[in-house]
Amino acid sequence: MNENNISIKNKILSHITSIKIYKIDPIIFYLNIVFLNFFVFKNYFYTLTQIKKKKFPIKFIFKNDQSVITNNLKEASLLLSRCKGITFQEEQISIYNEKYNDKIVLKKWKDSVSVKEIFFENEYNALEVKDKIVLDIGANVGDSSILFSRLGAKKVIALEPQREFFNRCKKNIEINNLEEKIEIHNAGLDDKQGFFVIDTKEDSKKFSFKNVKEGIKIPKIRLEDLIPNEKNLVLKLDCELCEYNVILNSTKENLQRFDRILIEFHDGNKNLINRLTSIGFKITILNSRFTFKKKYRGHLLAINKNL
Repeated sequence: MNENNISIKNKILSHITSIKIYKIDPIIFYLNIVFLNFFVFKNYFYTLTQIKKKKFPIKFIFKNDQSVITNNLKEASLLLSRCKGITFQEEQISIYNEKYNDKIVLKKWKDSVSVKEIFFENEYNALEVKDKIVLDIGANVGDSSILFSRLGAKKVIALEPQREFFNRCKKNIEINNLEEKIEIHNAGLDDKQGFFVIDTKEDSKKFSFKNVKEGIKIPKIRLEDLIPNEKNLVLKLDCELCEYNVILNSTKENLQRFDRILIEFHDGNKNLINRLTSIGFKITILNSRFTFKKKYRGHLLAINKNL
C-alpha cells in the first residue's frame, strides 16, 4: 500500500467502508439469500452449501429448468442478488431499466468485472453523460460504453488493450446496435507514443501495464491524440494503474478540456487529487476501501470549475 498517497481522513473512512464490505455485507447478503431465493432455484440448499464450502464451479438450476454455472463468488453473488431488471442466461444477460432507451444485452457477462456496480449501484451516473462525448478508458466487455450510450451520450470513444476483451466488447456493441455511437480501439492510454507488450494469459483483475518480454504488442495512444476537437467532453478512467501516468503527466490544457473526470484509482489518490485541484477541479470521493492485499482503491469524481 502506498501510504504517502492516502490522506488521514480517507484512511479512516476507508477502514470503516472495508469493515462494512468484508464483514457486515457478507452477513446481510447471506441472510437475504436464505429468505429470498428459496422460490427461485430448484437446488437452493445444495448451492448454499457449496458456496459456504467455496466449491466452485456451482450450477444453479432455476424453477423453469434453466441453469447457470458460476465459477466464483462474484458471479454467484450477482446471480443470487437477483438484481431487478436482469434476465440471466448461461452465456448472456439482458438488463432493463426505465432510464435506458432500450434493453442492454451482454454476452460473456461473467467476464465483466463490475456488472452490478455499473448497472445497479450507479457508480458512473455522476459523469452526467447525456449529449456529451465520453472517453471510456478501460472498456472491458463493453458494459460501461453501452451504458453511456443508453444514458444519452452523443458518442463514446472506448479503449480496451486486452485483445480478448476488445473482441467481446466489439461483439456486445454490435449486438446492441451501437456501432455508430461507440468507437472502440484495441489500445492502451499512455503519456507517450509506442507499444505495450502485454501478457495475454493475465485476466482483467491481474492485468497491468507492465511490459513483459513475450506477448502481444498493443499500441499506446496519448490523451492529446484521443481528444476530439469538440466541447462537452467527459473522461472515465478504469485502466489498472494507468490513471496515475495519464493524470500526472498530461498537460493542464488537455485535462481542462473535460467537464468531468471519473477515475477508479487502484493504489491511493492523494497525488491525483493534488494534481486535479491545482488546475481547477473540485474533487469528490465517491467510494473507497482497502482490499485484501492492502491496496487503497475506489472512485473519485473531478468536476471542472473553470467552465
